[in-house]
Amino acid sequence: DESGKYIGPDLGLEDDDDRDGDDDDDDADDDDEKKIKDGDENEGGKRRRGREGSLVDQAQTPEHGTTCSKMKSENKKRRRTTDYHAELSSTQPLSQHVLVKHPEMFLPLLADWHNPYQPHSVLECQGDKLLVKPLTEAKTTARLVLLSEVRPYSLPTSGEWLAVGRISDPVTNCLLEYVRSHVTWCAWSKQEKYSFGKSNGCPKSASRVVEAAIRTLLHESWAGSFKFSTGNDTVDAANDAFFIRYEKDWEVPPPHLDVAEDELRGQQIANAILYLTGQPSVIGGETVLGVAPGLKLSGPSPLEITPEKGKLVVWRSYDDQGIINPLAMHTAMKV
Repeated sequence: DESGKYIGPDLGLEDDDDRDGDDDDDDADDDDEKKIKDGDENEGGKRRRGREGSLVDQAQTPEHGTTCSKMKSENKKRRRTTDYHAELSSTQPLSQHVLVKHPEMFLPLLADWHNPYQPHSVLECQGDKLLVKPLTEAKTTARLVLLSEVRPYSLPTSGEWLAVGRISDPVTNCLLEYVRSHVTWCAWSKQEKYSFGKSNGCPKSASRVVEAAIRTLLHESWAGSFKFSTGNDTVDAANDAFFIRYEKDWEVPPPHLDVAEDELRGQQIANAILYLTGQPSVIGGETVLGVAPGLKLSGPSPLEITPEKGKLVVWRSYDDQGIINPLAMHTAMKV
């Protein structure tokens, strides 16, 4: 408002009164709670003064315990948010992540379901500002944002975005034979590079088994997060399969997110990989997740998925709130 007090949505941060460094200590909070319990009454006991000096009508809150409980909760919340900013008060690089809103120029480009906030790493705290950089972008310059403009963020646990299953050998062998005899691979100017192949003629019996396994993994892991296609709508993928091939010492793809957008079929929000070959007959070729540039300083070690014949791996690129998942950025190890 005009006085400078933040009146927007609750971002889990303290209000303007706490940004000047005059945070209430525990003793002050306890005294305030005691006053509320005792009831600092005036005007014939009809009104009493609350923690922030505002007047609360007794008629609207006949049960003193309800108001006291609410005030206690606010006091505890204030202490938690104060602790959060105390953690960010260091001038040294921090292992901390926050959500920062996309620049205004990019907001019109986002889909309705996209979250306007993006995960960032905190590089430094400078008074009431943070020096931040997007976790998934290497070339973007770090920028300063106000503490009031960020939201706390924690990386998702593996169970929230990654699931592993298995396809039987007969089905895997059927697909492998088909790939070797029917799939045409793209030709790069530099031949010693990973190759892509597409297909519209996969054996139906095998492809149905793989599709059913993927649906089962999605349902068991994230039951309420996906709406399954009936197979009769217009948003199904144009190709029934998409293949990638690595040969010995071939160049691997750079770290990337598979979030391609298509006007007709929507946006890719998850990946499913079925390994048709793998160890022990193949050495190397691991899929490496969690390689976002910003995670090198403030994130877990990359996760290596060992290729094994028949292994099925599914991971999500967005969470239920439409926030991009930095751990979904991936590459591969050389064979």
